[in-house]
Amino acid sequence: MKIILDDPEIYEKESIEESKGNAEINVFSRFSESENNLTSNIYSDDVIYAPDNIIFNMHHGASLSYLLSLKNFTSMAKSTVRIFKSLILRTESKIQAQRFIKYLVLRRTSLEILTKIFLKINGVYKDATHERQNKITQENNSEAVNFIKSSSSLVGGQANHVMRALSLAVSSSVRKTLPVQYGSSRLSQTISKQCQDTSTILSGEVIIFQHEMVQIFADIINTDSLAYNYLRSVIVEYIRCLQEYNLATHPKLQSILWKFIWKNRDFIGLQNLLQYKVLDDTLELAQYLVQLGCEKDLGYNTKNYRNSITTLSNFYLPAFDYGINMMYRLKQHKDVFKILVKLGKYAKALDFAQSSPNHHWVKYSEFKDLIQSDTNINDRNKKFLIQNINMLKQKDDSLSHQHTSYQPFFEDVFPQVPARS
Repeated sequence: MKIILDDPEIYEKESIEESKGNAEINVFSRFSESENNLTSNIYSDDVIYAPDNIIFNMHHGASLSYLLSLKNFTSMAKSTVRIFKSLILRTESKIQAQRFIKYLVLRRTSLEILTKIFLKINGVYKDATHERQNKITQENNSEAVNFIKSSSSLVGGQANHVMRALSLAVSSSVRKTLPVQYGSSRLSQTISKQCQDTSTILSGEVIIFQHEMVQIFADIINTDSLAYNYLRSVIVEYIRCLQEYNLATHPKLQSILWKFIWKNRDFIGLQNLLQYKVLDDTLELAQYLVQLGCEKDLGYNTKNYRNSITTLSNFYLPAFDYGINMMYRLKQHKDVFKILVKLGKYAKALDFAQSSPNHHWVKYSEFKDLIQSDTNINDRNKKFLIQNINMLKQKDDSLSHQHTSYQPFFEDVFPQVPARS
C-alpha cells in the first residue's frame, strides 16, 4: 500500500482495495489483538518510518507498507505536529506536506499548533543553510588539498607536513556523508545521492522553502474563506518564527501581508506592524503610506479604483510620517523633496535638501515660477522663499566657477569648464 494525501481519486482507490477482500487485512495480522489498535501503535515510539512507504514496529517485530488519505490521516494520531513531522520525513512527500499546512490553516487550527509546525519548517531550513555552508567549506578545503598536492614537488618535505596537518583538520570536521570506498556501493551511492538532494537535509527531512509558504498563504487569501484577524495572526506568527531563527523574510511575503491588511482597512494594525519592525522597508509600501496620509494625489500608482488597495478612497494621517521616514531610510531623498514640494512645503523641502548629500535637486527657473504662482502662500513667505532660492543660485554660480568638481544644488546650473590655453 502507499500513502496518497489529498488525492481526488483516493476514495475510489480505497473502495477498490476494500473490494479485493482480506488481502490487505492480512498485513496487520501480526499485531496482537490484545494490544492497542493499529492506529495508536503506528504512532508509538517503537515505530520507525523508512523510505518507500514502509514502517517498522520494533515492539511487535512487524514491518508493513500502507495507504493513507488526508481525510483519515488527521484523525489517526493525537498530535497534529507529529503527523506533520512524519510527512516531512517521508520520501517525495513535499507536496503532501504543503497541502497539509494549507489544510490546517483552512481548518482554523489553533495558533499554538501552527507555531510548532512553523518552527519545525524554519528549523529544517536553517539546518539546510548550515549544511550548504559546510559543503562550501569542505569544497574549499578540497581545493586547498589539491593545490598542496600539485605543489609538493616544488616545496618538498614541508608540503607533506602541511598536507598531513590539513588532512587531520578536514577529517576532524563534521562529515555526515559515507565515502564511496566504505560499505556497500549501493548504500554509498544512496547516501551520496541523498546528500546532493537540494530538497532534503541530511536527516532526510524535506525542506519547505519560504517562497512555497508564500504561495500557500497567497492561495488561502484568495479563497477569502477565513476571518481576517485569524489569517493575519497566522502570517505574522510565521514571520515571527522566521525571526526566531534569524532568517530574513521573503519580500513577497511582506508584500502579501501589508496588502492583505490594507485590503481590510486595518490601518492601526498596519501601524503596529511598522512600529514593531515586522514589515521591512520597501519603496512600494512607502509610496502607499505617503499617499494614504495625504489627501492630495501625489501621482503614485495608487489611484486605480479597480485596485482593491487604492489609497485615494482612504485617509489616515499618521501614515504620511511613516512613509516619509521609510523613504528617507531607503535613501530616496529626491522623492522626499518632490513630495514636500508638491504639498507646498517649500521651506521644509529646501531645509531637507540642504541637509542631504544629493545634488541637482530641481531646476531653478521651474522652482522659482512654482513658488511665485502658488496662491496659497502669502506675500511675506513668498518673498522669503524667493530670497532663499536666489541665495542658493548665487552660491551655485560662484562655486561652479571656482571648483570644477562642485555639484550644484539646481539642475540648470553647470560647473564652469576652464578654457583651454
